[in-house]
Amino acid sequence: MSNIRLSFAVDADSVSLKSILKKDLLELQMRAISSANPNLNGSWFTKEALLDAVDRCKNKPILGYFNADGDFESHNGVWRKDVETGLDYWDTKDGEQVLGLIRDTDDIKVVDGEDGLSWLCLSCALWTQYNFKQVKRLIKDAKKAKETGGVTKNISVEIDILEGEKQDNGVYRIDKFKLAGITILGSRKGKQVL
Repeated sequence: MSNIRLSFAVDADSVSLKSILKKDLLELQMRAISSANPNLNGSWFTKEALLDAVDRCKNKPILGYFNADGDFESHNGVWRKDVETGLDYWDTKDGEQVLGLIRDTDDIKVVDGEDGLSWLCLSCALWTQYNFKQVKRLIKDAKKAKETGGVTKNISVEIDILEGEKQDNGVYRIDKFKLAGITILGSRKGKQVL
């Protein structure tokens, strides 16, 4: 079976849901990290850091927790320590699951946006057969967002900081990082997860 490419901002309503769900993969494009100073969490990614990280974004997971109400929620995992190795790990047993992957062949680049910010933009793929309900929800929400002018889904980008420092103004400047994964967010108790 072939793949199908979908950019939620542009083509969500030009492709039929049935044709997408018959494919192996749904390819998505997203803006992941900006150079806003500061970001919502009080950090600042320099443009140089974004450019430097491009190759460290490959082969990373796209995750999501899909609740009983049929929507994405938040991370819903727990940090644990393995007793045999002493290593910390993110336990997703009752939480988010891997939905797809940023592949070796995906387009990952830094672009200057109309908003004056530099953005780390990437493509990725979700497995449709194993994430049928999740992919269907993403497509329906994309169509609705296009009609209403709203946001499709927020994402949470998890990184490992390799180099950076806290500045005098309290903002943590990130000079070097690697991507750990990206989680698709939804809502919890009627409130959008930021």
